[in-house]
Amino acid sequence: MKILKDAKLIGTGVQRYCYEDPDDKNRCIKVSINSTRANDLEEKYLKFLQKKNISWEHLTKLYAREDTDMGDGLVFDLVRDFDGEISKSIDYYMQNENEFLLINNFTKKLKDLKQYMFDNGVIVKDISQYNVLFQRVSKNNGKFMIIDGVGNSEAIPVSNYIRYFQKRRIKKYWDRFIRRIKRVKTSNTTYVRMIEEF
Repeated sequence: MKILKDAKLIGTGVQRYCYEDPDDKNRCIKVSINSTRANDLEEKYLKFLQKKNISWEHLTKLYAREDTDMGDGLVFDLVRDFDGEISKSIDYYMQNENEFLLINNFTKKLKDLKQYMFDNGVIVKDISQYNVLFQRVSKNNGKFMIIDGVGNSEAIPVSNYIRYFQKRRIKKYWDRFIRRIKRVKTSNTTYVRMIEEF
């Protein structure tokens, strides 16, 4: 059993806590708060993607399911910047104009993320500004990484296997994501101007 009581808490969601793995600073553990349903759904879908041998260029990789003293856990890559800092969410950059200016070609990078999802058939049912990080691979360059919200909640998951329905579902969630981030209130005028391109 993995002991997390003294581990660094990275984030808190509605259904799970996320801790830095005390045995590996490049991995994290998502722990269910009450029900294991979120872990069950995410594990099932990510194992499906693994069998498809997709690219993990913009998606954190699942390694294992692990019992912890805090509850049922899933072990993932922990997304870090080139300087070792934990990567920050899109929301952080939306709210901080000076930091946002460090992202070259913001809109192109968003389009790259969208293309990745379509090319690899990755359904993100709850894509938001909080579960997409910007990983800085150098001071002024980086890529977006999806860290949560992945999965297909259809009772009969036809979108996993039929490309036409898969593309429709990805587009539905992507369009909702863009509407959501356009509505975010921020004083970051550079971001507001750029996001209107979508």
